[in-house]
Amino acid sequence: MPHVSKNNRKNVWKIISVLLVIVWMVMIFVMSNFPAEVSDKQSGVVVELTKKIFNISAEQPELLDNLTTIVRKCGHAFEYFVLGVLLLNMLRQFWPAKRKGGWARYWYLAVVGASIYAVTDEVHQAFVSGRSCELRDIIIDTLAAGAGVGVVMLIRRWRKAFSNREDKQLIDGAA
Repeated sequence: MPHVSKNNRKNVWKIISVLLVIVWMVMIFVMSNFPAEVSDKQSGVVVELTKKIFNISAEQPELLDNLTTIVRKCGHAFEYFVLGVLLLNMLRQFWPAKRKGGWARYWYLAVVGASIYAVTDEVHQAFVSGRSCELRDIIIDTLAAGAGVGVVMLIRRWRKAFSNREDKQLIDGAA
């Protein structure tokens, strides 16, 4: 097996991270390009499953309307939660966080990038049959991206604290 230098591995991860962001953005674009009827059917599958799981009857139309809205907004949140994580990962590949404020910069840039994409996505939907441009969706998308980035940063902080604790215990145990 040929030796792969550390630099080459870093370049491969850079390419992969950019490709993941692009693929995810394309997936969001494609989902947004579906007319309302198709989008409603997609949401309807999840709504039907949720109705079965929670035993919600058709005699509760207000609850069904609310459930449909919740499912659709959760779909938005999921898409942008993942986009935030992917953008954070991509930024980490290109700019080291060793400088002061590195992780805060990552958070800011990932959330702003996802927010800008959310705006373009909503404008795009304004031109799709039966769809509309909603400020509420932009807010949901931005908050979800921030949550995704925040979760990754919390996990990183917990892992770092845990590994430091293990190192300290190893050192104390050896003494």
